[in-house]
Amino acid sequence: MLFINMYHRIIVWPLVIMFLLLQLTSCGINSTLNVRKESFGLLRVETSIKIRSCLRPERMCEQLEVIEAEQLLQSIGSAVIVDHKMRPRRTYLVSAWHVCDGGVVEEVKIYDAIYDVVSTVKIEVITPDGNSHEASVIKKDEKSDLCLLEVNKKIGKKVKLAAWPPDWGEKTYNIAAPYGVFNKDLTLIFEGRYSGHAWKSSFFTFPARPGSSGSPVFNSDGELISIIHSSSTLMENIAIGTTYQALREFLKD
Repeated sequence: MLFINMYHRIIVWPLVIMFLLLQLTSCGINSTLNVRKESFGLLRVETSIKIRSCLRPERMCEQLEVIEAEQLLQSIGSAVIVDHKMRPRRTYLVSAWHVCDGGVVEEVKIYDAIYDVVSTVKIEVITPDGNSHEASVIKKDEKSDLCLLEVNKKIGKKVKLAAWPPDWGEKTYNIAAPYGVFNKDLTLIFEGRYSGHAWKSSFFTFPARPGSSGSPVFNSDGELISIIHSSSTLMENIAIGTTYQALREFLKD
């Protein structure tokens, strides 16, 4: 009996060690992450609002002087590089429209008077190498909350749109800059699961906060499947983004 026990120990322990090594490998210890941080960009959006003239009510406008004032609004968001053009050199990024919009308004109310205003938006893309690049909006889809940005040079690494929508329960990855947490040596990456779609949006189980809007969601092959536009205020780990179909339709041209 002792011989049998020793025999089992000699045979079993190598098998246990082999099993543990396989488990560690399957858990991703030696796996390659296909998501590229070089495709990510932090957006800094600055909106200048200048008062132009008093519109109404007319009686009040006659009594008031035109106010010489300028207000600056600053916000942050995320974006992802989806294409390059060689001649001339261009880079194209996708983000959320409400980030690119910058909170532009046409009128403001001061006390009881309505003033006409001029709004201008300046957008900068900060890449993981620490460089800043001016960008402009060339396309938008307000219903799907998407915008396409152009930079007049080649920057970063582009990502490919997935050929198929994600399956329920599929592992997903998100690169984002919540609250602007991002610099040359720090690019946040989150893991979660695709949980389905409702109300023309896709749902994922990873956190999202202000600054995450416009951030990309990837499948395990590093292919783009969604752009985050909202988060849940009631549940910690729910991020909401565009559906794969809406994103594909937006990028098809």
